[in-house]
Amino acid sequence: MFLGLSAYLAGLTLGYHPSDPSYFSVSIPKSHIENFAGSWGASVSGFLFFYLGLSAYLIPVPFLITFLIGLSRKKYFFKTLMQQLLYCGLLILCFGQLCAITSPLISFKGYPLYTAGTIGDEIYNFVQQFLGPWGHSILTLGFFFLSLVLIFQKPLILDGFKVKND
Repeated sequence: MFLGLSAYLAGLTLGYHPSDPSYFSVSIPKSHIENFAGSWGASVSGFLFFYLGLSAYLIPVPFLITFLIGLSRKKYFFKTLMQQLLYCGLLILCFGQLCAITSPLISFKGYPLYTAGTIGDEIYNFVQQFLGPWGHSILTLGFFFLSLVLIFQKPLILDGFKVKND
């Protein structure tokens, strides 16, 4: 189920076009929907790109990791799942910040797009006020690499839950 959902979300995000009619875009006159999932897919991908920017491409990752956790760790599935979703959320947030640092606004299929999305842009502006550009970059890179390490390692919290047989 999670593998299929991951593939479907990957298709939605890869099929995103800014001119697709949705609640997050205006196309006058009404244009042809290019997303393979139709108007629903255009609305979901429009939502993801509006709020997350280019980080929307990483949305399938937590579902793929959930699928892999289900295959390998059935004993601690729920605890491991919660950890991995938290780490993936941190990774997605940091990726958006890295996009905002390197190039805040790009031309995406001929349309302007904030690379960090609305949420990432607000976080970017807030953190810049307190840490400045260098502090923000260092903090973002640190959290980005931390999230990668946490995602691809053996979960730390679960070690305390092991039962020893004497």
